[in-house]
Amino acid sequence: MKYKNVLFVGLGGSVDAFATFLAISALREQNWSWEKCAIATPLSPFHDYDMTLHAGFICMRTITPKTKRYIPFDTNGPLASISTDDAIISRISQEAMLTCETMYGLDLRGGSEHLTKAFKTLGAWYDMVVLVDFGGESMYSGSKDVNVMSPMTKAIMLRAFVDSKIPGIVFHAGLGCDGGLHPADMKRAIGEMGSIPCLLPEICVNKLEKIYSHYFSHVSKTDIFPFFIKLYRRHVGRETTYNTLYTKINGIAYYTTMNHTVDSYLSHTYYLTQARKIRNPFMVRCSSPREWFAKTQIRQIHTHNEANTSYMRSGKEVWRFATPSRHFRDFIREKMMCEMIRGLRENIGLHGVWFHPADAHFVSSLKLSDCFVWPEKDGMICVKRA
Repeated sequence: MKYKNVLFVGLGGSVDAFATFLAISALREQNWSWEKCAIATPLSPFHDYDMTLHAGFICMRTITPKTKRYIPFDTNGPLASISTDDAIISRISQEAMLTCETMYGLDLRGGSEHLTKAFKTLGAWYDMVVLVDFGGESMYSGSKDVNVMSPMTKAIMLRAFVDSKIPGIVFHAGLGCDGGLHPADMKRAIGEMGSIPCLLPEICVNKLEKIYSHYFSHVSKTDIFPFFIKLYRRHVGRETTYNTLYTKINGIAYYTTMNHTVDSYLSHTYYLTQARKIRNPFMVRCSSPREWFAKTQIRQIHTHNEANTSYMRSGKEVWRFATPSRHFRDFIREKMMCEMIRGLRENIGLHGVWFHPADAHFVSSLKLSDCFVWPEKDGMICVKRA
């Protein structure tokens, strides 16, 4: 298939953005061709970035090798920058002879509603869009998928893309490598969606390993790609490993583990799926990550997700989701929520915290005489320093 301009979009952030290089290599082996391509990735709504708007579009920014991000922790002073894999991916796209002309950052703070407008604009610039989902969590299908890890970003991006009605396809690869869904559930979803299976050539995996080793092995905090490559080269079928969940609050680290079932045979294949055929209940229309949280984590089921314990700007204020993952034991979750209240009291840059309504009894047991406490219409319990 020949195209003039192709846009590769990492659905879930930097992991999927890096996996666009696997998609580029694999589709070329399948006789896809194009004159130019570009990469896009969602920007974390829980950080600030030092990027300018791309051509004046509100939801689109240009990522460069010098891009930095910041935790919106203190609105009154300079913020320390933290590393971002997006900057490295931008550097790879420029140096690895991939004919990538630019890298876009898509702003999630306006939810799917604003992103739909961004996709419509991109659809006018590119005649094909390839959405890359590495791990398969876009296939989340409901409460039985208890181990889903990071469903928010992919769900918002998919909702926006489907609503934009521009041409495109989803490239699923590395299914199960992120530990989110059980192999049997993903196989069932693949069948229901009518996904087209394609053998992943070894040359593509070798190229990915070479790029990862050169640019990422010494700086990346994730081992998902070395794990995927290991699985690809094994033929043991299904096995159980363990996922470690890590959260840090006010300098205190909290850990827990959960079972993680993988199937090495799934790593040998990638799948092409029509986005509109994906039936993910978390793909709700929303105007912000906060609204997404209310519509999915409150009205449906509270899962592990990117918003839990994260900071987010709300107008000119900085708030925090005091919603630790349900994978932590109850007494650990209570310690984490108490620590976030302590952070609210001690940090002048933090204006308030949001609690899940399921924790209402615990919140009422706290001595919050120095705070305002009230429920919002969407169910969230707000606590703000008086």
